Amino acid sequence: SLILLCTCLTILVKTLQSLLMGRMAQTLKKHINSDLPKPFGWLTGYLFIVVGMGMTILVQSSSVFTSAITPLVGMGVISIDRMFPLTLGSNIGTTGTAMLASLA
Repeated sequence: SLILLCTCLTILVKTLQSLLMGRMAQTLKKHINSDLPKPFGWLTGYLFIVVGMGMTILVQSSSVFTSAITPLVGMGVISIDRMFPLTLGSNIGTTGTAMLASLA
């Protein structure tokens, strides 16, 4: 099972690298790493926290979401300054998912 896990992870990384080469990577870098327009620039981090929460609630696992964005930081598509609010939102989203599950 360890060999299968490593093989699947290698395939995932290779697929992600092939998808995020060239023009698509430049577009993602431009939009993800830029701030909101001038009077609302301070809201950018909060927006990424909400995006991290939403994505974590969607996939119901902060580990999956964090593991998906970590290679993007390694490839330079997302800056570390943008990963922090996404990870924070991911942790908040996990808490929200657990609270919803406890109420059911």
